[in-house]
Amino acid sequence: MVEGVDEGNCAVTNSTASLLVASGNAGLLARCVAVAIVGLIAVAVSPVLMSHGSVGWGVGVLGAGAVILIGPAVYALRRTICPQCRAPWLQYALGEKGAGEWLSWLTTFTECPQCRYTVDDAANSSPGRR
Repeated sequence: MVEGVDEGNCAVTNSTASLLVASGNAGLLARCVAVAIVGLIAVAVSPVLMSHGSVGWGVGVLGAGAVILIGPAVYALRRTICPQCRAPWLQYALGEKGAGEWLSWLTTFTECPQCRYTVDDAANSSPGRR
């Protein structure tokens, strides 16, 4: 028998994929990281502006950068969730896993720690759900 193939009904499953990807949360998280990087760049550039005499611009860029940096982080914390029980996966990873293992767990887990929703459940759910 080939792994991932149910010979009874010839359905192909991808039980080795991450639940983060299968549920559609990986794209959301990637977009949040990209926007947060823009905010980080703005925060890093603001002292240069201030040191060259553009204090007003520097403070403005610092404020905007801080909002752009913090906003996506909060959004990702609230929206990286299980589609079935709405458990916050990113919060769980950051709070329950060690500093060196939360990212690895988040990108490889295959079952919701709260309701046991799996990659196969995500593959069988309606595509317009998220």
